[in-house]
Formats: sequence, C-alpha cells, structure tokens
Amino acid sequence: MQDAGPSSSAGDGACPPRAPRHQAPDKHVYVTCFDQPFKLIECELAVLEPFQPRLLLAIKYDPPSIDQYGRKFWRTGMKYAVFLTFMHSLRHQRLGLGGGLTLNEVMNAFAHEGIVLAPPTREAEHFKRLPEPHGGVGFAVAKREPIKDYLELVTEQMANAIIYWPRLLEMLKSAKLGGKAAENCASTTACWISLDVKPGMQYMQDQTQEPLMTLCEKNPPWLSTLLVNAGVTRAQLIRTGVLTDDRSMAHFTTLTRTIRASPLQSLWGIVNDVPKHARSHEQAQDFYAAKRFAHSVRDTVLLAAQEKDLDKLSFCRALVGFVLEIMTESPSYSSTFGPECVDEANSSPERKMLTAALKERKVRIVRWGAPAAQAGKLKPLAFPGLGEVESKLLLLLDFSKLI
Repeated sequence: MQDAGPSSSAGDGACPPRAPRHQAPDKHVYVTCFDQPFKLIECELAVLEPFQPRLLLAIKYDPPSIDQYGRKFWRTGMKYAVFLTFMHSLRHQRLGLGGGLTLNEVMNAFAHEGIVLAPPTREAEHFKRLPEPHGGVGFAVAKREPIKDYLELVTEQMANAIIYWPRLLEMLKSAKLGGKAAENCASTTACWISLDVKPGMQYMQDQTQEPLMTLCEKNPPWLSTLLVNAGVTRAQLIRTGVLTDDRSMAHFTTLTRTIRASPLQSLWGIVNDVPKHARSHEQAQDFYAAKRFAHSVRDTVLLAAQEKDLDKLSFCRALVGFVLEIMTESPSYSSTFGPECVDEANSSPERKMLTAALKERKVRIVRWGAPAAQAGKLKPLAFPGLGEVESKLLLLLDFSKLI
C-alpha cells in the first residue's frame, strides 16, 4: 500500500500545501457514514496522515458540520462497513475485506480517496492488482458514480426519512384512536404510502421568459412546499440565535449550508412535516412564520421591478434558485422503484435495496401495489409530497416491530 503521491517534496517544484482554514484537532475527530448519519465515529488522524487521503484533506481544509450537541464532525461519504475496512487497512497497511463487502466496493473507496493499492516491495504479492479500466458500459464506474452507490444513498435517505416522518407517526396514532385521517390509509401498525411522480417542469423550457419569474408565476405545489420547508428551517435558526431576521446573502449562505448539511438531503423538510393538530406551540409559530416567508419570497421575485431593496431581491431570487436546484437533483422515486422493470416476483434490484434499508430499521415492506379491489379506495400518504399528479406506485409498510 503506497501513498498516492500528492505529498512529494518541495524540491521537485511542487507548490507548498495550503494552510488549514481552521484549527484541526491533534489526534482524533468525529466522522459519520451515510448509512448511519446520526452515529458519530472516532477517527484517528495519525492513521490517515502518511497517506494524505481525500478525507484527511477535507478535515484539514473544510469547516466541520455541528450536531445538536455542539460536536464537530465531517462526513466520510462511505458506508460504515467500508469506512471500518478503510481504516483497518491503512492501520495495518494490508488490504482486508469486511463482512458483506466486495473487493470492487473497497477498491472504489480507495480510488476515490486517492490511495494507490500495491503489494509491499519486500513481500510476495498478496492480492492481484485490478487492470486499468476500459471504455464502454461495462467500465462506466471508472468515469462516474457507480449506480449501486447512488441507490444505496437514496434508499438509506428514504428509510431514514420514513422512520423520522412525524405525519406518518400521527397517521398510525389516528388509526389507533379511530380518526378519519387514517381511513383507507393506515392501521395501528401499518400504513400505505405512494412514491411521488417527479414533476416534469416543462414550463421551465420556455426560453422567451426568465426562468425564476416563470417558476414563481406557475407556483407549482412543490415550490410552495420547499419554500415553506426552508422557511421552517430559517425560523428554527432565528429562534436559536444562529440567524437574525434579515434578507442578506450572508443569511442565504448560512441557511442553505444548514439545509445541505442535513443527512436527508432533498428530504430534509420531512422531519418538520407535522400535521396541524399535532404541532407544538413553537412548531405552530415556525410554520406560520414559514408560510408568510414563502409568500414574501415569491412575491418579491414576481415584483422585482418594484423592489428597491436589492439585497432582499438577491436573497429571494437565490433562494428560489436553490429550491429549484434541490428539486432538479432529487431522485425520481416513481421511475426508480416503478413496476415497469420488475421480474415475475414483482422485484427489482432497486426494490431489494429499499427493502434491505427499511429492514435494518425494523420496517417491513408488506407488498408493492394495492389489490385491484382496494386501489380506488386507498388514500395513501404521498412521499415525499412534492408531486404534481397522483402517483399509482403504492407500497404497504409494517411498523409492528417499532411501535
């Protein structure tokens, strides 16, 4: 195992390394893995130091995220099992595979981190080096993110969002108490959800009009929802003293960094999706302020010619552009998990990965799709609730092991 080479001496003409932008801890830091985003893992910097991987440079030069208890941490971008294998291999300078991992997964992680794997010069070769990648779909992973890694990230985020979804919990409670909301949707232990059809946004293709103005004029449901979600996050930051009630680009930067830092990514707003009757006093205040904020942002963009406060206008346009970017980058759940490409057992690789992610959290997928006799009567919860048309992709989830 050898260093990738970025730490060559200054004598060969290389530029000296940048000074860190913040003071990194001397020995250990906390990191997280994408499949266990709320678990802080201790990472020993001395193990990383000889190899100078991407993770160490991120710790040195990028500001950390901060959890609700004030603890600083960095994201590894790896699964927990891959990270343990990565650290174990660097510590012992010999590649080892953790349980349930493939050589391809581990090699991709080392390649991403910029570490060259090679047999020790004084020992016989203890594993074969992989050949250089070639062109074609069979070797496409060398040029882009492997689809398996992407699907793992999406399914882990979905599984976390589902178990942290306040509206779903309230639906199960309503079924227990006989509430009308749960009729044709939930029982005390199970609930039907539908996976959104991602909006096509054809109205954004008109080149004769300014895109953000067009978007605010159309005001699709997802735009209102995402602006309200951003407004709730903003209200929480104002209440805790992180932000003040203004409309500056510095305010925008702090707000959007907080949203981007969420492990749920485009699903960050689902943790604040609380039904009106179940909101606490603070939640009700935040939601009311968020709705006013969302209307104000949209109106400012539409009435840009009349707005004299240029900082406010820049803030509002930037925020609309930000939520548009989130929507554009978000997964297409209905096509990813849809019935068009399933086998005779109604299964697909994507569905299997979502089933596995939910199973880790003690949630079971009872079935995909409703029986024909029930299909017209069911009123499932829309996940994540940003679609413009009714989704026909339904699944029944069993939470009996959690509640």
